[in-house]
Amino acid sequence: MKGKVMKKNLKIRVRNSCAGHLWDFGLCDGRKLLLGNTWGWYERKGNAIRNAKAMAKRIGIKYDPEIIKEHGC
Repeated sequence: MKGKVMKKNLKIRVRNSCAGHLWDFGLCDGRKLLLGNTWGWYERKGNAIRNAKAMAKRIGIKYDPEIIKEHGC
């Protein structure tokens, strides 16, 4: 089953830092990040969401606009 992913459960999520920047955009299944930026470099909100939408299109799933806002301070 390696490589098989249940696409209907995937969401695009973008986490918000305490400074108001968005980071760690990627594909999530539940709380597990499957693909995306995990290094914590910062993006403006528009860039992060645009990149997440592009990622969804690339792998053929519908973009889910749910945004996680977690403050790390």
